[in-house]
Amino acid sequence: MKFTGCLWVLGMGLCLAAGAEGFQAGFARTDLTPAVGAQMPGGYNEHLSKGVRDPLFAEAAVFTSGETTVAVVGVDLIMI
Repeated sequence: MKFTGCLWVLGMGLCLAAGAEGFQAGFARTDLTPAVGAQMPGGYNEHLSKGVRDPLFAEAAVFTSGETTVAVVGVDLIMI
């Protein structure tokens, strides 16, 4: 929720800087948590997940004002 709060503040700042006319903002969040039993990356042997400790999410915010569009994405990753 901290990420979304920061994006809201960023969006409001852009709104004030560009004027409220023509300003749009969109937010999204989706769950990326692999299913129990999914193969986990790393090592030489096969490692299967046995449960979920914390869910993994992708969050995005898009702000548009006039001809300027800004997108910010945050992703919880196990491995890049």
